[in-house]
Amino acid sequence: MEGGPPIRFSDPIAATVRTRAYLVPLEPTTAQVIGRCDALCLGVRNSYGRGVAYYFGTYMGLALAAGDDEAGKLIAAIITQYCPAKVRGTRLRPRLIEGDSGEALLAVFNDSRTQRLADRITVPSEFKMALDVDRDEPIVLDGSALSLEVDAEDVRVFHLSP
Repeated sequence: MEGGPPIRFSDPIAATVRTRAYLVPLEPTTAQVIGRCDALCLGVRNSYGRGVAYYFGTYMGLALAAGDDEAGKLIAAIITQYCPAKVRGTRLRPRLIEGDSGEALLAVFNDSRTQRLADRITVPSEFKMALDVDRDEPIVLDGSALSLEVDAEDVRVFHLSP
């Protein structure tokens, strides 16, 4: 079943994802229904002990592999609830690599194939100084934020210190 009927999710965000490969209706006993296709339950969330499990009545990985935007947003919203990023960008993709000494590396990626992009990346407040590793020049943090531009399909790396 490729691109079958839509599942309408209500939690953690509103999203509509088409079923892929199979459709298995669920009959939850203790789980909260988070996804439906008409009267069929096709997505649940269940808490057990200190954990939370999500179960989908379709092959969500195929939806992700096919580039389904709504599937990507749904999975990102689930992951963000339990593993929030310490740094975020709106146009660029930052990654913070923390060391044991209170210092860190911040790698900021531009995934655009054609555009130089600018962004403002907020870093944890314990960092007061940033050094552009490639250019060997200090960068001024505006409060706890770094304003920068990154060329298309490029990365900039910063050494952050207290």
